[in-house]
Amino acid sequence: MASSSSMIFSDTTSFGVDNTTAEVTSSLNISDEEKNRYLSHLDDTTFPLMIPAVVYLSILMLLGIFGNILVLIVYLKKFKPSPTRVFVVCLAVFDLMTCIISLPGEILDMRFTHTFDYPNLCRILRFNNTFSVVSSGFTLIAVAIDRYRKICRPLNKQITIRVARIMVGIAVSVSLVLTIPTVIVNGKITVITDREGITGFDCSFDDRWRDTLFPLVYTGVLFLTFFGSLCVLVIMYILIGRTVFIHRKFKFRPATDNKNQSPQNSTSETELSSGDGKERNGKRYLLGNGKSSDQGKGTRIAWISPRKTTPPTVNVKVKVGVDGSSETSHTNVNDTPGKPKTVIFTRRAEQPSNGVKLTNFVKFDGKRKNSAAKPEVKSGPKASKTTLMLFIITAVFIISFLPHLILMITRGFKSDFLESLHGAGVMVYNVFLRSYFMNSAANCIVYSFCNVKFRNECKKLLVPCLSFRNK
Repeated sequence: MASSSSMIFSDTTSFGVDNTTAEVTSSLNISDEEKNRYLSHLDDTTFPLMIPAVVYLSILMLLGIFGNILVLIVYLKKFKPSPTRVFVVCLAVFDLMTCIISLPGEILDMRFTHTFDYPNLCRILRFNNTFSVVSSGFTLIAVAIDRYRKICRPLNKQITIRVARIMVGIAVSVSLVLTIPTVIVNGKITVITDREGITGFDCSFDDRWRDTLFPLVYTGVLFLTFFGSLCVLVIMYILIGRTVFIHRKFKFRPATDNKNQSPQNSTSETELSSGDGKERNGKRYLLGNGKSSDQGKGTRIAWISPRKTTPPTVNVKVKVGVDGSSETSHTNVNDTPGKPKTVIFTRRAEQPSNGVKLTNFVKFDGKRKNSAAKPEVKSGPKASKTTLMLFIITAVFIISFLPHLILMITRGFKSDFLESLHGAGVMVYNVFLRSYFMNSAANCIVYSFCNVKFRNECKKLLVPCLSFRNK
């Protein structure tokens, strides 16, 4: 992801210090007390320009701590174990780390822009900030993979809870590898003031790396990681969106008269053929284990009538949900006596290469009946809402980074960018430089809008607390 070091308005800006106070003085005649007093004066002079950013981060911190704790309680206690729950809980943990550690540290850094002489604390803050952001990004990639398999490959083997935990473990491990250098490169940077002999300190890349390429290379690696992750997320959700669009278009297409269509030309028509089967209660049944292929051959269930009986000719309509689930309806068209015939129901859906195995006989008499052999798949609307919720979370993550990235790129190409800012421009700059923190408090709001169960469970949890408080 992008560089986590929010380099705040430091050595290249005058901070509006009164020139009568900032007169040039020999370093030999300045005591430590006078140095500290002058640096504190610079802190106090600079802080009003940071107030909008401090208010912004304070609101995010309060909302994020409360909201993410609520997410953890509700999802761990009220939701059944699932891969989605694994991902949501992990995202809430990363966001909570940001709200508890990174946001207070960022406010502290803005308050003491010239007297932040705590290199070890700086390393902890930068490590936590970068780790939580990078881990969230990789977890969102795992979420996108899970959604892609559910929507675009519904009948393939899906991600299990165990696999989801392994994916999160891999995301955390890679994030640790990418984040460890922050402990090395960050620390105490010298801030030069306009008074000779007086220098302050701020939290940023340590002075010992000032004249080396390592900070630049490390920042470049973080940028490439972010843009690589962004490309993966965009491609995955484009494929998901395309599949959802196709399924919805198929679902809402007006039904056509299938009576005159040949079975071979229809993907949802019955096929009639002769065949062998087993006999039970005077009727014969055939169980087909259709081999899957890219052309769409699927599971076949056959019903064979006994001789001198009338097998129903059936028209089959299949509704395919966005997650790959299907709903089959069939109606009798004619009852023409004849030779024993087999009615084969072909499910035209993509299936694993080894096919779907059915272990029991299913009786079809022209009326729809529930079967234990039908693969159990999530309903379309529920999967759609879950996918929409996780897509919005991913979109918020990406959008929240854009202002930060634009400012970082602008600073890189325009060396005098910071000097050109004054007053309101400085305030806006310091807010948007930390735009990516918005993601830490936004997820819980997305859950409440997109997940009805989460919203209802929150009401059940909070209403008794508020009622007890009023008493």
